Amino acid sequence: MSDAMIGYDTEFRIKPTPAATEFTPLAEVYSVTPPEASIDQVEVTSFKSPGRKREYIPALSDNGTASCEMNFVPGSATDLLIEALITSGSVVGAEIEYPNGTVVAFNCSVSGYSKGVPVDDRMTATVEFQVTGAVTITPGPEVAKAAGPVTDPVTTGEEG
Repeated sequence: MSDAMIGYDTEFRIKPTPAATEFTPLAEVYSVTPPEASIDQVEVTSFKSPGRKREYIPALSDNGTASCEMNFVPGSATDLLIEALITSGSVVGAEIEYPNGTVVAFNCSVSGYSKGVPVDDRMTATVEFQVTGAVTITPGPEVAKAAGPVTDPVTTGEEG
């Protein structure tokens, strides 16, 4: 039987300030895109590269951006939080918790906030977050139990 699941009950949480200890859930979210890692490739081809083929080595990695789409409620706590983060330009902690309890944690700043206000449909907003530094993935309890003894969090973007 498959372990696949739907995204229902996923939550995107963010700290309202860099000094905050508690995360605030963003309200009315209906779609989440977690950080998308990429690794730059540096060309190191030389006159003696085997078979006249280009050669590459991995360079710096980038955890990219994360985003969420939500129902836009002007003046709501979520709207005001996003606007405050834009104004402050602060890097804050964020986390995404999936339905199975797995948590993806990262630091980020708001890099975009677009709103759609149609005449005959729901108002929506998309928030984009620039991820900075490492991303840590902590398996949820059920995942950890199924995985056996290897249940430590996985961190991307740092040498181990």
